[in-house]
Formats: sequence, C-alpha cells, structure tokens
Amino acid sequence: MNQNGTKNCPMCASKIDVGAKKCPQCHHFQNKLTACLYNPAFGALVAVIPMMILLMCLGMMAKQFLPDAKQYSDYHNCLSVVESALSFGQRQKDDQVLETVVVLGKITNSSDIVWEDISLEVTCFDENGILVDACQDKQYGRVVPAKGSATFKVFFERQFPKAKYVSHAVRVLSASEKKNFL
Repeated sequence: MNQNGTKNCPMCASKIDVGAKKCPQCHHFQNKLTACLYNPAFGALVAVIPMMILLMCLGMMAKQFLPDAKQYSDYHNCLSVVESALSFGQRQKDDQVLETVVVLGKITNSSDIVWEDISLEVTCFDENGILVDACQDKQYGRVVPAKGSATFKVFFERQFPKAKYVSHAVRVLSASEKKNFL
C-alpha cells in the first residue's frame, strides 16, 4: 500500500484505490468475500432457498386441506372384470411382425369412488389349467366412473402357439382414486 491511498492489484499489478473491491483494469476481485458475493451462483442460491422453503410450506398446507386418497385395497371388491375375450393379432415392430395376444373386456365399479390408472393382470392357461403366459398392464388415464363401467384392452407378445392359450383370467391389481382439484 502506498501513502497516497493506492495499492497494487495482485493479479495485474495496476495501481488501484485502497478501497476498490474490483480492479478496473483486469476486473479481478480484491478479496475472496467480494468474489463470492458477486458470483452468479451465490445469487441463484440466495433466490432458490427461499423458494424451496415456500414450496415446502405450501405443500404442507395443501396436505391439510386435501382429503386423503382412498386406498384401493380397502375397495378391491368394488372393481371387477365382468367380461373379457381373448383373441390373437399381429403388430408391426421395426421390420418384424409380432404375434400378439389381445384381451378385450369390461370393468364395473360398484363404489361411489371414481377410479383411474387401473393396473390389470391377464393370465393364460392351457387345456390342463396350467399357466402358460401372463401380462400386467397399467392403464394410465383409464377411468372407471362411480357406479359405472369402462372397457379395456390389454395386448402382449405371444410366446407360445395359439393352441396353448385355451382359457384366461383377468383381475384388477390396483387403482388410484381420481382427484378433482378444481
């Protein structure tokens, strides 16, 4: 430090004012605290932390006002597959033709709850009742209205000759209560 109130910048050795936080020549910050405070990452952090706290508080408040979702396990007897039919088809995948098993059916809902995102299990049996193939399918967006019914389609790649697929069964594994937020 000189007597006339100047000092040398440690980066470029230019003479700068003693109280300068940043060198006007090379733009080097003169101390680490100032460098941290003027760093854009520090500004982003200062902005993000209060937003995260606000979102957490809003989430906790929303949980108090929204009703708890009904658990499907408590209502598993209310959704039932009332009819289904097994057939065979084909679908194109890249340059291959794949043989498929197709199950079409209808689900009824005897509860007062609207269910969505139905997860189904299809099991296929041979003439001796032995399990030969199975598939689980989540029907995202599929809605079964309260006291109503809806249709479904499940298809999967056939693994065995058609003659092995003598009978089938379909059951509902899970569902979610449809929430209306508006």
